[in-house]
Amino acid sequence: MEKRLVSCLIFIILFVPLLAGSWQQVRPASPDTIRLSVDSLRHLLRIKDSLLLQNTLDSLFLASRVHILEKEKDSLTQTYRELLLQMHTDSVNRNRAARTAMEFNRDARWSLRDSIYLIDKDSLRRSIGRLLDEVFDDSTRTRSPERLRFSMFQLMNHLANDSIYLKFLNARQDTIPFVLKKGKMDSVAFFVMNSRLDSAKIFMRSLNKNTVYIWVGDDLMLTQLLKRTASPEMIRPHHKELDQITIQKKKVPQYPPQLWDLGSEFNLLVSQVAFSHWAKGGNSSIAFTSDIKTRANFKKGHIRWYNTFQYTQGIQKQELQTFRKSQDRIEIKSSFNHKAFQNYEYSLGVGILTQTFKGYAYPNDSIPVSKFMAPGIFTLNLGMEYRPEKNLKLKFSPAASKFTAVLDTVMINKKRYGLKPGQRIRPELGAQFYGEYKTVLFKNVNMFTQLTLFSNYMYHPEKIDVDWRMILDLKVNKYLTTRIKTHLIYDDDILLPLYEVQDGRKVKVGEGKRIQFLESLAVGFKFYL
Repeated sequence: MEKRLVSCLIFIILFVPLLAGSWQQVRPASPDTIRLSVDSLRHLLRIKDSLLLQNTLDSLFLASRVHILEKEKDSLTQTYRELLLQMHTDSVNRNRAARTAMEFNRDARWSLRDSIYLIDKDSLRRSIGRLLDEVFDDSTRTRSPERLRFSMFQLMNHLANDSIYLKFLNARQDTIPFVLKKGKMDSVAFFVMNSRLDSAKIFMRSLNKNTVYIWVGDDLMLTQLLKRTASPEMIRPHHKELDQITIQKKKVPQYPPQLWDLGSEFNLLVSQVAFSHWAKGGNSSIAFTSDIKTRANFKKGHIRWYNTFQYTQGIQKQELQTFRKSQDRIEIKSSFNHKAFQNYEYSLGVGILTQTFKGYAYPNDSIPVSKFMAPGIFTLNLGMEYRPEKNLKLKFSPAASKFTAVLDTVMINKKRYGLKPGQRIRPELGAQFYGEYKTVLFKNVNMFTQLTLFSNYMYHPEKIDVDWRMILDLKVNKYLTTRIKTHLIYDDDILLPLYEVQDGRKVKVGEGKRIQFLESLAVGFKFYL
């Protein structure tokens, strides 16, 4: 448009002088007036109208272009906003998917980690653990996470419970596959040979995943016993015709039974309370408790011999105090049984209960109140035992004796344990009931309870001595557990010191019969041997 205006102005500048010259030729010039012809004036008006029209057209064109550009701008702005919204939505979806996958991987790792400890070999457990961390890493994304977790579970279940495949090779390069299975027994026959190709037939049976039972067959083929000068005629076959040859069936011999059942369990429990500039007050403390259980059970025919040993030792330390003994118990039990009928057995049992180190009635730590075999409790019982299942045992002994001994009467006050003057052993005759039960309450929550009741025929049979223990194990993994333990004791013959708080101090005010109760909550490390 600007170019057109410039061209019009140039045309006017050049054209006006020409008109002025022509006007002067027609009419004589006057110093006061401008004389133009009618045609020139019309021509100028037409030029003016054309310029105005062109300007109007250019203005309309520009307005239309501006309107079109504004519409395109609005369209681009809307598209840009839609792209930003889509990018934000995609980012939110990706973050949500990443968090979901991270939570799934974390849950999958923890849910599958318990299965690792079912695998026997430590090196394989470590390798599977590293593989599990790689597969279910927080940044890992898979199309089918549930299928991957199920596949990993099947793999670990296979490694823990399925088979180990072996291949045996003899001197003649004969091979035979053999499978070790957990909980299954398979038998195969195999010929072993030496360099002279002398052979012997052996049988192999898998007792479990880690044990192979091997025995030699009865039909040994020892060709080295034959003389080298022997002729084929000297060997007389039983059947000359091939169709008359038969293979004798022989019963597979049974492996020797396992008469002894041996096992041990070790627990180390730790509990701690720590305070630092605590406004509400409190004393820091730490406690350690070790618990060892062993068993040696014998079973042959109708004979049963059960033996258990349990040792518990605990120490604790509070702020501004030294380590003190909190628990100390040695218990040995032996029971000789003979099967009577169904789930009932005749039983003759003995037991020993004592402690190892000196015990004190704090805050007095100068005079001990107990030590090894002071007191020591010996029990002998005869009765009937009922075992309806592996985890339940009930025993009633109408003829039971209990002997409470205090061998050191100089240092230990024997009246505290019901002994009369001149006595070192207090005998009791009565009846005893013993019950033991263990079960799985919930997943990874195991309960064990043990109850012993004793009634003395000779002195107040209505007063029953009670010894009741209960343990709850909240399993974290194969080695780590949280244990809640309670122990309740009531012995009518034991006198306990009674204290009262006077002026902020514990003062002994007498002795009496009371219920003894112990409760502990701690994190434990458990090992099986």
